[in-house]
Amino acid sequence: MKHIFMFSGKRQVIRKGEHPEVEAALYGWFLQQRSAHVPVSSEILRTKAKQFYERITGKSDFLASSGWLDKFKKRHGIRFLKVCGEKLSSDVSAIVPFQEKFLAVVNEMKLSREQVYNADESAAFWRALPDTTWVHSQEKSAPGRKIPKDRVTFMPCCNAAGTHKLPLLVLGKSANPRAFKNATLPVKYKATSKGWMTRTLFFEWFKTCFIPDVKRFLSDVNRPHKALLLVDNAPSHPPETEINFDPDLRVMFVPPNCTAVL
Repeated sequence: MKHIFMFSGKRQVIRKGEHPEVEAALYGWFLQQRSAHVPVSSEILRTKAKQFYERITGKSDFLASSGWLDKFKKRHGIRFLKVCGEKLSSDVSAIVPFQEKFLAVVNEMKLSREQVYNADESAAFWRALPDTTWVHSQEKSAPGRKIPKDRVTFMPCCNAAGTHKLPLLVLGKSANPRAFKNATLPVKYKATSKGWMTRTLFFEWFKTCFIPDVKRFLSDVNRPHKALLLVDNAPSHPPETEINFDPDLRVMFVPPNCTAVL
């Protein structure tokens, strides 16, 4: 069944499943949130749509499905935008010299893909707002807010062949989290004052986790106990002169501002 309805001064055809008053309330709320630069996700839109529907009609039979949401966004010109995305300024001139140096070390040590590793930290900001949002047709950018510092840092490490993955290193602020009581963790957990990586922690991980785990794996696959670990040039990593104490288990740092490209 179709009905004729005047919406925003325009004559529109209303089809089954469409609710003009609900849409008007939802779109008005959406514009209000975006004027305050509040990120709005699909789940938030669907939840608010159901709330407005129940408030306006007194019913609770509206599902606000994904299909309905897609049509709502299309009708109002709503599109997806990343909040404050970063544009990396890479030092292109340092890429080729590093590649040549890396290949020279691999050839010198006679390493296979199973003997070349990469480790890199990342963080879960568990109290941060989403960094993407739906925006209306007039918005050209989506300004963000300062990210909360509450975080958990984790560092995966794997060889280039994908045949050896070390236990995940996880860094938190609490030395003895209650959730870990009487639990067998599948990760290596360490605590720091801010939940960040430090030079001391990285050196400890390299010496007590990386070296013995890699040697054990190389013995299992009948490879010489030689390996190369690639990491980025972060201040939380010890300098090459300090961490390269074993000539057969070396660490190489990627040049600054090249990680994303390499």
